[in-house]
Amino acid sequence: RPVAAARRRELLRAAREAARLAKAESRPNPNLDDYDDDGDFYDDAPADDYDGYGSDDDAKGMAFDGGFDDLRLKPAATGMELDVVGESELRDGIVAVPQTFEQLVAKHLSKFIANAAKYATETRLSARVDAWHERLSLSLEVEEARPSFDIHSYGDACVNKVKHLMEQSEGASSSFTDVVAGAPRYECARMFLATLQLANAGRVRIDPSMLNMPLEVRARL
Repeated sequence: RPVAAARRRELLRAAREAARLAKAESRPNPNLDDYDDDGDFYDDAPADDYDGYGSDDDAKGMAFDGGFDDLRLKPAATGMELDVVGESELRDGIVAVPQTFEQLVAKHLSKFIANAAKYATETRLSARVDAWHERLSLSLEVEEARPSFDIHSYGDACVNKVKHLMEQSEGASSSFTDVVAGAPRYECARMFLATLQLANAGRVRIDPSMLNMPLEVRARL
C-alpha cells in the first residue's frame, strides 16, 4: 500500500536522524566532528574527516587536510556590499566615471592638453633660466680672472696718482677723470669706491664746485 510504505520510509528516516543526533550528543570531545551537525554538507561521514587538530570542517570528499579548517566566506559586518562596477559609489557621487567613449576621449584629451601647456611653460622658463645662468657664468669667470679688490691698496694708488698729477700741473687739485684715465671700467669703479672711502676718512676732499661733468670729481690733498 502506498500510504503505508511512505509512512514506513518516514519513520525510518526519523529513526536514523534520532540515532545520528544521539551519537553526536554522546561524543566525548565535541571538537571531533565526524558527522554533519547542521546539514551544510561538511563532515558527512568518518571517511571525509581527519580529526585530531580541532574542529576541521573538511569539504565533502576530502579525507585529510592536516587539520586546517575550510574557509567559509561570510558577508562583511560593515553593512557595505561589494560590487563589480561600484554602483553604490556612483549613486552617491563618490566616483565619476565617463559613461561613453566620447566622454572618455574628451577626458584624456583635456588631460593631454593641460600637460602639454605645462610642459611648454616649463620649457620656456627653463630656457630663460639656462640663458641667464650662461650669462652669469661668463661674468663670474671674467670676474674671477681679475685681481682681487683690496680697498686699501686702491686707496693708496688713488692718493699716489693725485699727488703725481698735482706735481705735474702744479695745481692744488686733480680731476678724477685724469686719475682713472686709461683704466678699464671695472678699475674705474674700484677707484671711485676707494676715493669715497678716502673722502670719508679725510685723506682727500671732494670739491663739489667742479662737478660740471660726469666723473669730474676733483680730489684735494
